[in-house]
Amino acid sequence: MGIANAERTLDNLRVFTQFISQPQYRDVVVAIGLVNEPNAGAIGFDPLHSFNLRAYDIIRSVTGFGEGNGPYIAVQAGLQPLGTWDGTLPGGDRVIMDGHAYFAFGDVNPSPMVALAEDGLPGGTWPAQACRAWGTEFGESRANIGPTVSGEFSGAPNDCGLFIRAVGVDSPHPQCAEYNDWENYNVTMKAGLQNWIMASFDAFGDFFFWTWKIGPSQAGRVQAPLWSYKLGLDNGWIPKDPRDSVGKCAAVGVSTPVAGAYPAFRTGAVPSPTIDAAYSAQYPWPPTSIPSADVDIPLLPTFTNTAAAMTLPVPTYTSAPASATADLDGWFNDNDSTGGIVTVAGCPYPNVYTATFATVPTAACTGP
Repeated sequence: MGIANAERTLDNLRVFTQFISQPQYRDVVVAIGLVNEPNAGAIGFDPLHSFNLRAYDIIRSVTGFGEGNGPYIAVQAGLQPLGTWDGTLPGGDRVIMDGHAYFAFGDVNPSPMVALAEDGLPGGTWPAQACRAWGTEFGESRANIGPTVSGEFSGAPNDCGLFIRAVGVDSPHPQCAEYNDWENYNVTMKAGLQNWIMASFDAFGDFFFWTWKIGPSQAGRVQAPLWSYKLGLDNGWIPKDPRDSVGKCAAVGVSTPVAGAYPAFRTGAVPSPTIDAAYSAQYPWPPTSIPSADVDIPLLPTFTNTAAAMTLPVPTYTSAPASATADLDGWFNDNDSTGGIVTVAGCPYPNVYTATFATVPTAACTGP
């Protein structure tokens, strides 16, 4: 589908933004991510820059600019190093970089968690490794781009655990029996895990753990223990107060960059920010090419915006009648009167979940 799938995503982002920008919700949902882990290697960086710029323009046309006007906009790094995105959305109002960092999916590393780290506590090589890899990367991103968060990471140094690699695929890691047997972790193992997790916290600075809670499998027990924050919190390898992690990287002998003040436009302090004109010219929408596309951009199917705009309904609860949200209609900015997307009559569209065309288009088919 190519461009059409992107247009659907852009329209959904617009609908979500309209809803969460309403006064009753804007202090609850304070950031919106554009796309989770887009495959930048396949899609290409230029098309992603074009998409991100288009999404930024759509969102800010709903919210306006400056602090308090709608959510921060999170740009995901697309499974690439954060530094790859230096210069993204220059001048953009309240833009966040979102990096997802793991050692779990890299080379097999059997370094023991119970060995002593540089601070004399268990954790082995893992705490310093986290600080060197992530503290530097995330610190440099804050200095070069602006606010940067780890939107996804875990307490696992490897890919052991049920369904971590894929459904029905087991990890080849030689220590999985030890790491999966969380009920029998001894004091040293828990201390080592906590030391490495605290180093990860300190390296990232701002973060979301993946995930809060994993329930028991059909075997009757949690089988991906180091991906469950609650399990670690209850059993002693997640710290009770994550703020205790501040200074952990220094304690293991790793100095990480300290960002100064963010640019004013990144924090909403500029009432009328503008994206650099050269950047806008370089990344038009639609993009001029997509490396992995089967056909040229002009031949890819698109939608037209002649349908009624979709809106999100306000939740209702019979046991707690709404008061503050009773009169909401899901649409914050009534000046946004553009219609919703719909297929163009008479135009062929491939399956939305298939990357290839059953019949390759040879002529453009567009609507009004």
